[in-house]
Amino acid sequence: MVKPIVVDVNANGKLDSEDIELTKVIRDIEKNQYKTLNQSILAWVAMVGISIVTILLFTPFVTDARIKSIEEIINLYYVTQASIIGIYMGVNAYMTKQKENIRPYDFRGCQETLDEPPIMTTGDKFR
Repeated sequence: MVKPIVVDVNANGKLDSEDIELTKVIRDIEKNQYKTLNQSILAWVAMVGISIVTILLFTPFVTDARIKSIEEIINLYYVTQASIIGIYMGVNAYMTKQKENIRPYDFRGCQETLDEPPIMTTGDKFR
């Protein structure tokens, strides 16, 4: 079993519970950044793949008979790749909207900086 690395964030020479909590927060942020990066790479590869297949289909090397024989596979390929791109964009927009509703944190003490929760009146609109 690998022991987690704890960083002395406040540089006081001691590893206390605050350092452990801040290390967990930093690790979660890094994990989310890698996850987001990998998802965007997946969407870009799908987009480039669709572009390459489209360009190849219009070259003189691919005859109409070949296109007819793999027409259903090509249609399925386009649908799946477009679904990957659409799901990435939808989830990314949803998560961005969720991040706007999260309250900011003061990472020095992991305490919320807002004293009171925001009060929503009936006249306020949802974003």
